[in-house]
Amino acid sequence: MKTKVLSGFIAACLIGTASALCGADLSVYSRDKHFVHKFSMISLEVERIGQLAQTQSQDPQVKELGQKIVQAYTQAGQQVAACAQTAAVGEIPQIRGSDARKIKELADLSGEAFDRAALHELFLREEAGVHQLDLETRNSENVALRQLAALLQSDMEPVVWQTAQLSAQFNRQP
Repeated sequence: MKTKVLSGFIAACLIGTASALCGADLSVYSRDKHFVHKFSMISLEVERIGQLAQTQSQDPQVKELGQKIVQAYTQAGQQVAACAQTAAVGEIPQIRGSDARKIKELADLSGEAFDRAALHELFLREEAGVHQLDLETRNSENVALRQLAALLQSDMEPVVWQTAQLSAQFNRQP
């Protein structure tokens, strides 16, 4: 009788422990999957706006920024995708909905109107990207993604800073 009770108790403890571990793994997976999805989406959007900046802008500073952005975010997106594949985190999204419409609206602009709108959109998206990197750096239990996020955060800093300065200049903000 004591053996059955003890066996039942041990089985219950093992099931409880396994459930807790699975729950923890699932939450880590969910958080990392969210990061990969959000940052990948932001990278695609920023890359596309950077490409537009190279063709739609008449300002050499904005064209140069567009080139830097395309290079930086293409590389960042590829690194996140490779790390996500290794960690079996998930698929890379496509630009859809209101974000796709906003990018199409930007494509219809040119000159100073394009510069103001594109720089504003770039700044908002880059700010969101930095936020995602910061969250992943602080909260991820996946060491590879956490380290990659920290590396990308420092790599992106000069581009984000340049975008902020140009956005303030073109949108007449202090």
